[in-house]
Order: sequence, then structure tokens, then C-alpha cells
Amino acid sequence: MIKNSLKSLTALVCAASLLASCKKDSFIHEKTTTPPSSLASAKLETTSIQLSSTLSAPFILGVNGHPLGDVAYLDVPASDQVNMIKKMGMGIYRINILSTSDGTCTVPKVLQPLLDAAAANKITLLPMLTPRTLSYNDSEMDAYQKGKTLGGNFAAKYASVFKFYDMGNDIDLATLLAGKDGRVTEDYNLSKLRIAAAYLKGMSEGIHANDPDAQTMISAGWVHWGFIKFCETNGVKFDVLAYHWYSDMEAAIVRAKSLNITDITLTLNKLFPDKPIWITETNFRADNLSTLESDQNTFLTSFITKCKANPTVKAVLVYELFDEPYKNGAEKNYGIAKWVTPYLKWINKMVANTFEKLQVIGSNPEISKPSAAPGVIDLLANVVGYTTAKPITAKMTVGSTYYTDRVYQITSMPAYLNNASLIKTANDDKLSKLSTLVSFKLNRPATIYVAYDPRANRLPAWLQIFTKTAENLAVNDPKLATMNIYKKDYEAGSYSLGGNLSDSATGALCQYVLMVNEK
Repeated sequence: MIKNSLKSLTALVCAASLLASCKKDSFIHEKTTTPPSSLASAKLETTSIQLSSTLSAPFILGVNGHPLGDVAYLDVPASDQVNMIKKMGMGIYRINILSTSDGTCTVPKVLQPLLDAAAANKITLLPMLTPRTLSYNDSEMDAYQKGKTLGGNFAAKYASVFKFYDMGNDIDLATLLAGKDGRVTEDYNLSKLRIAAAYLKGMSEGIHANDPDAQTMISAGWVHWGFIKFCETNGVKFDVLAYHWYSDMEAAIVRAKSLNITDITLTLNKLFPDKPIWITETNFRADNLSTLESDQNTFLTSFITKCKANPTVKAVLVYELFDEPYKNGAEKNYGIAKWVTPYLKWINKMVANTFEKLQVIGSNPEISKPSAAPGVIDLLANVVGYTTAKPITAKMTVGSTYYTDRVYQITSMPAYLNNASLIKTANDDKLSKLSTLVSFKLNRPATIYVAYDPRANRLPAWLQIFTKTAENLAVNDPKLATMNIYKKDYEAGSYSLGGNLSDSATGALCQYVLMVNEK
């Protein structure tokens, strides 16, 4: 993981090169106990995933997982995994596959239910083929033939169910010389580079020979595009450029001005102008696990937005679905779902809730629209809550309820708040310590008002930058007559507020009330 304390670009690049191989509140979910669908017993030939409708969208969100052999996944039915993915508005599930000499997946009984569930829900499965026969002791001819055999046999077996094939993973790392950043051929062990390219050339040709409609991809991460350039100039045919990009890399390009990268997708466009781009791995690499969920949510939503703005980027796949706490390093925490009872009950992390609410790929954009009264939604947009309680927008008047889960009403208020935008949250969130409880977009400059419990001993840090007014919000809460009003002016843009008791806040016994009005 790239540390902020790295002092030089050389150390920065070295750290990124070595670590690019790192893999990477809501309802509790339990694995289903119902018998598998009868589809699971169907023959492979009858299971066909039709991808045209799924992949006609200009942008697709997806996720990585290890459903064919990793303990975190094996006890979760394939149907449950696919349902999670579908609920988040995702359309792609990238899975690593190890094949036998004849091309068959080594665990066909585990794969088949996944094929059935994906086909039934129109989820695209992206197989990452493990290059198990690649050896850097081989000649280039032998490497080519081994790659062709592995790819050809796999495609002959599974051409009816896969369209896209990810040819290996992190192969660039095995060929990179120590201390080099990977932008040019000279940064690699040339002997290994030639063997890797020969192997991938054979794999691609083998796949296309048995699946003429196949779309193959090769990948790299960080600034290792020199690996892909070498493969391209040495005859490796690939249809999609796959790339891995994590939060530490995004941070590094800001510090490393000499790299001249402001947006990795635009840099890749210049280097590979004829290739569609799939970001096949991305996530937040945490230095501090106490802020993991909030920072993960912030990075992923921001990076996905950037990728969606580039029409050449066709897909972004988060690494990965479930936490794997038994692994070393950061990978144990890379999931967008975490375990309550390993490995039977799980709970969404903040970003999974965001995906569910926003439906990032737009499969059903109406789901993510907040309820709003006329005249409110034009000021506010993208109102999102980060607990199980969905916020609701409304017009603020005397007699309005101000929570989503209580019938308490506003009995009086300052005149300037009449007809203001009210973002209703749940009073049950009053104990929340989340760094981000609610977020929203202001389409025009506005003043944000927060009515906060006067019984508080210490305000949350985010509220301490607001100005306390002389007015109060009067309510008919049986335990509280009035709430103190704080305000702060903001320009148009996207903003978020933290939990009621975040940042060591104490004493508040009810959830704050959030109001917005134009300046």
C-alpha cells in the first residue's frame, strides 16, 4: 500500500509496483437454506448467458469474487451472491477459474449453480483464467503452445456461456524489474516478457479459434502499461483493455507530478486509442480501519463517477464482494460486505448501501429518486442516507413531521425556514457515529440549517463549524420543546454531514433536523 509518508517518486513507484498485487449500517443477510434451483442440475450445454442486452448499456458496474474455492464464498449459495449483485444494480461478476487439461473447470459442481443463477438474472460472468501452465523456463514456442492449449480447451468447453475472457491476472508483476515503474519495455525482464507475451498470444488465439465471438482482455495496474504495449506490438490480440486502479494509485498521481496523469482513463485512451477500457479491479486501500467504510464509500463513488464521464470506459469492477478476514494484509477488509457470523451471515458496508440506493448503472433510476414535494427537488439532488433508513425530502411547514420514523411535528419556526427543504432522517439514528450519515447535492448556493438537541454537552466536529443562531425550532416531542438552530452558507456542489454523535459528541438524545434554503 502506498503510504503518504513516502518521500520520493522512486520510493513511491517501487511501493506501488510491489503492492499492486494486493487484492484487494444495513440488514443482516443469511445464506438461504432452501434447496438449489432445479436449473442447477441442467447440462452445461443448455445454460446459455445472452449478453447483448446486458452489455448494450454505455456503462456497467460489477464486482469481483472468489465463489469457486474461497471459504468466504463456498457456504453462500450462488443465488444469494447473484441476488446481492443484482440488488446493487451491478451487471458483471468477475470470477477466477482454474481449469484442467481438457479445459473443464476444476469445480464444475460449484460453477454450474453460478452459471444458472447468472443466466436467470442476466448477470455477465467474467472468467479470469488462471495461467497454470505458464513457466518462465519455457521457450517462447512452448509458452505459445501451452497458452493456446489452455485457452482453446477452455473456450471449446464454455463458449456457450462466456463471451468475455480475462487472460490471467497480475502477469505484469512477475516480469517487472525491481525499482522500475513499468512504463517502458526496459523496465521489464525481457526474457520473461517475451515468454509472457507468447503465452498470452497463444491463449488469445486458442480462445478465438473455438469461440469466434469471444472478447479477450489482458490487464496491468499502476503505470505498467509498458507490459501491455509490448504484448500488443508482439502480436497479442485482445479486444478489451483491462486495468487495475486502487485508491493509493489515485493519490500517488497527485503527488507524482512528473507522471503527468490527472485521469488514468484519459492516459489509457492516449496509449490505446482503439480499445474499450474495463477497470477490472478497484477499491480503497485503508491505512486506518476505523475510517474504512466512509473512505471506501467516498473513493469508490468518486472514482466511478470519473470513469462514467469517459465514454471509452465500459465497466468498473470493485474488488471484492465479501471480506476475507483469514488473509494477510489489506485484502482481508476489501469486501463491500462484511461478516457478522463467518461465513453464514453478512451485512452491507456503507458503499454497498450506496450502490443499492443510487443504482449506479442506471438499471432502474427511479429507485434512487428521493421523495420530494414540488419546488424542493430543483434545489436538492442525490439525497443519500448511509444507514438502513432512507431519507425523505419534503417542504417545511408548521405541522410537518420531521423524522421518517416518528410522528413528532414542527409547532413553530423562524419565518426564513417556511417552505424550506426538509431532509427527514430517522430518529433511531440518533446514536450514529458515522463520519457520513447523509449526503446530497445543492444545485444552487444555499444555507444549510441544523436543529440540534440543546441537551448536548459536546457538538460533533462537523457542526462546530456552523454558526449558532438566536432562533429555535419548536417541536412537540414529549421530551423536548425546542431545538437550537445552527447555520452555514454553501455554494452549489455535493456535501455530506456526519452522524449525530460522531467525533466524540455527547449529550444529544434525539437526532438532528436538517433543513436547506436558498440564500
